[in-house]
Amino acid sequence: MPPKKKGRGGGGAGGEGGGSPNKQSPSAKSGSSPTQKKSPNPTPSKSQSSGFLGILVKSIVYPIIALIFFFAIFIFYLITSVSTPKESAWSNQTIDLGEYQFVRIKTNGIELNVLEAGPKDGKFLLLLHGFPETALLSWHRQIRSFVDAGYHVIAPDQRGYNTSAKPEGIASYSIVHLVDDIVGLLDAFNAKTAYVAGHDWGGVVAYGLAVNHPSRVEKLIILNVPHPDAMLKALYTKPTQLLKSWYIFWFQIPYLPEYLLSRNNFAAGQHTLATSGIPGHTFSTEDIKTLILAWQHEGAITGPINWYRAAIQIDTFRLRSEEKEHRRVRVPTLILWGEKDVALEKHLAETSLEFIDHGSAIFFPNATHWIQHDLPDLITEHILNFFSSSSSSSSSSESSSSDSESASESASSDSSQTNAKKSNNKPKKKSSGKKSN
Repeated sequence: MPPKKKGRGGGGAGGEGGGSPNKQSPSAKSGSSPTQKKSPNPTPSKSQSSGFLGILVKSIVYPIIALIFFFAIFIFYLITSVSTPKESAWSNQTIDLGEYQFVRIKTNGIELNVLEAGPKDGKFLLLLHGFPETALLSWHRQIRSFVDAGYHVIAPDQRGYNTSAKPEGIASYSIVHLVDDIVGLLDAFNAKTAYVAGHDWGGVVAYGLAVNHPSRVEKLIILNVPHPDAMLKALYTKPTQLLKSWYIFWFQIPYLPEYLLSRNNFAAGQHTLATSGIPGHTFSTEDIKTLILAWQHEGAITGPINWYRAAIQIDTFRLRSEEKEHRRVRVPTLILWGEKDVALEKHLAETSLEFIDHGSAIFFPNATHWIQHDLPDLITEHILNFFSSSSSSSSSSESSSSDSESASESASSDSSQTNAKKSNNKPKKKSSGKKSN
């Protein structure tokens, strides 16, 4: 048979030019026409994509890492430079609480350690402590006066603190659970209603109780903590307040805050308390020793920090999705505010009044965040006067009144004058026009 002729086409098994008979041209491999043109807009190369990611990392991730590193160094500085608090005017005194006891109360699926004092048939007065205190330390300078005034005082160590239950998980510390703890506590004491006072985080829980269970609250006292909506607004609109709130975001880091805060016998916590109050007056050495004992319980640092984690990771999104009208405080409320608070600015108290139907605020120019420690007698007097009065707030702003107290030589000037601001944020609603303090 005569041999077959080799094809001349570019798609043949072997064209002229002596190529390998088994080698295919690129067009044969791809199955495309030899006349097909390449796209004028080729897909970005891997190097181009990685370049974009590099820019993203440099502009966002690196600054965040730098901030975290800065705050870690700052905390390390606090730990290594801590100084022992000076002896205060209260150091050599035994605070008389009258007759009191600690009881274990089951509520909302957990168990709380609760301080109880005063006559069993008295009106209930609920005292809520804040971070990083305990019920006894937060209110020990007020309790005896409340008992003498006839109140049945109940003051829990809230979940995560001291010997109270410390459930695992950040979600366990959402404000929803914290408020439910207090509702269950009132139920356990058969308290249909109570007068409520809260400081710091205790005030946040008190706001939640008044908003969601107004029928359980006779009147409300708030010490140096804003309404949650006022705080959220400030974080978005007030750069100086955002800067002062750095620790809230630092607490979002897993494990590191607990590790640093517990080092060197809780030196960072000691330093914070010693420097954020009035030196030599706000906290005594005995106060600090009492707190250290409470912090030494297993989980007693993680629990309180989880309040901050839940606030950012859970509760903030809930606040943004709800109608603000549903979070108004409709019970008579008095805010007592120390203007030398290192973490919370004065405007937060003023903005909080926008979310309170019958609210008033009294400002103490030289008191700190720990206002009930700085001016114990004066704050006690304001609380008792407000709870015993039968009126609510007036509907207009009024000028200040003068208050003084000689708690100690270093603090006598701190209470020389207070500025009172009154507001009823529903202009159409009538008011008695009487002062409530």
